[in-house]
Amino acid sequence: MDWSSVAVSDFVASAAVALATTLVVEYLAKPWMDARKARMLRDRAQLDEIVFAFQKAVMIGSALLPETKLDHPAARAVQATMLLRTDEAMIELQNALSRLPHHFVAKHSEHIGKSARYIGFVVGVVSSSREAGDLNLAEVSDAIIDLSEFDAYFVANATLRDSQERWLRRWFSRHFMKDDYSRAASNALAKHGLLDEH
Repeated sequence: MDWSSVAVSDFVASAAVALATTLVVEYLAKPWMDARKARMLRDRAQLDEIVFAFQKAVMIGSALLPETKLDHPAARAVQATMLLRTDEAMIELQNALSRLPHHFVAKHSEHIGKSARYIGFVVGVVSSSREAGDLNLAEVSDAIIDLSEFDAYFVANATLRDSQERWLRRWFSRHFMKDDYSRAASNALAKHGLLDEH
């Protein structure tokens, strides 16, 4: 038996298998995995964006001055500025909601519909107050406070694919708090006359 011919044929076979494996991984598997990774990172960033947009809108809206504080000379300018910033934050929130990943929208369409309706309501309330020049913003403040009932749902319902939260907190929120968050959102809609009667 010629050992040199066996060694060469084994070497050629090994090289061919290695080359084929490299080509399959490089041209078939790797592009698919890179695209999946990019999609997952984008989806996660979009979910983070909606949570941060809720937080920003609530924080800025909560800084609106109560009627009792409008006597100070600078209060009217501060109130007008904060109302403008609240309006901008609400528009950002509306835009962030429209960019949620399609699989998340399909899975949570009921809550996203409630959120879209309520966000649209708050945008309308804030815009009308700005246009009217009314700086007594009890209705705006009340609407902003109830806005916080909607963002917790997005954090609680992020899946393993969507979230970087610790798995135990995610599991607990999804299994024990999801209905509470959904109910709180429905109550906020009902309070402002926005809930459909079925």
